[in-house]
Amino acid sequence: MTKEKCILVVDDEPTLLEFLDIYLSEEGYRVERASNGLEAIKMTEVRDYDAIITDVMMPVMDGIGFYKKLTDTSPHLMDKVIFISGYICKDKASFIKKTGRRLLPKPFQIAEITSALADIQKLNGTAIESAFC
Repeated sequence: MTKEKCILVVDDEPTLLEFLDIYLSEEGYRVERASNGLEAIKMTEVRDYDAIITDVMMPVMDGIGFYKKLTDTSPHLMDKVIFISGYICKDKASFIKKTGRRLLPKPFQIAEITSALADIQKLNGTAIESAFC
C-alpha cells in the first residue's frame, strides 16, 4: 500500500484554493490549504508535504517570505515548492529564478501543475500517477 501524498496549497484567493483542492483530490492527493505564508509556515512546522504550491503575492506573508522562512524552519521542503502568480515584479522573478523553483503564471493550464508536480516527484525519487502525465 502506498502512502497518500499530501500537497499544501497556499493562496489568498478562495476560488483558486477550492479549484486546486478539487483537482488534486481527484488525482489522489490529500490537500491542505493556507491563505498566506505565515499560516503555511505553521503547517510545515508540524508536518511534511510532498509538494507545496504557493502564490507569490499574498497578504501577511507572501510566497517569497514563506520560501525564505522555509530555509530556517524546514529546509528539506524547499525543493518541493512551486510558485504561482498573476503578476510578479522583476525582483521577485529574479529571486525565484535563483532558487531553481518552477514559476507558473496565472492563469495556468492544469497540465502545467501536473508537469510541475511530476518534476518534484522525479527529483524526490517517487512516481506520480496522473491521466495528465
